[in-house]
Amino acid sequence: MLALLLYFADLASVMGLIFRADLGYVLMAALTFIIASVFVGYSLFILLERMGYSPPAFKTVMVSIAGQLISDLTPARTGYFVTPVLLGGELGVNFEDGMAAIVFTGAVQSFVTTCRRDMCCTHERPGVVVAYRYALAQLLSHPLGTVDEPYFELP
Repeated sequence: MLALLLYFADLASVMGLIFRADLGYVLMAALTFIIASVFVGYSLFILLERMGYSPPAFKTVMVSIAGQLISDLTPARTGYFVTPVLLGGELGVNFEDGMAAIVFTGAVQSFVTTCRRDMCCTHERPGVVVAYRYALAQLLSHPLGTVDEPYFELP
């Protein structure tokens, strides 16, 4: 897929842009990508532990990063469905639990990303900020189906 994209986008022009880019920005972008991927993998590790598995943290993060990279190269991010297979082969997680963990961590990642993005656009709408905080508190106070009381109530 990447080769096809590079074929249609003048390769000389693309390479020229890459080589003219400020190395500091390129390194910061790469570092940010790696840190974000490690956090996603670590959240998968924590979730698998809560589900009763005892995976090694490093191996869980590496399997998660492998799934993320595969999903970046497949159409419609279908590579995420490879991650539960990798979890089963490398860590002994059954497919259903692996799929549930991937879907849950993806949903939380999507929710947090949306909240973070929308928070910078809600300075004129304080009610939206309260609703986001309430929704996040509900999510954090009821992980994996527990029925604890929420951390705070809406005013």
